[in-house]
Amino acid sequence: MKNFVKLIKQVHAERFSVVANRIVTRKIPVAFLSVAPIAQAVEITKNIRAQGLNVM
Repeated sequence: MKNFVKLIKQVHAERFSVVANRIVTRKIPVAFLSVAPIAQAVEITKNIRAQGLNVM
């Protein structure tokens, strides 16, 4: 069971990576919603943009 959970985590991480890469390569605009304080949200958005994601 422990190995099954580990496998599911790996598949989820790989799927997320594939989707994120597709968003970057196709330059699909995305919205970033956050409940973090504004200053922190701005920094997070800057970091995401630096990775190539088009965040509005």
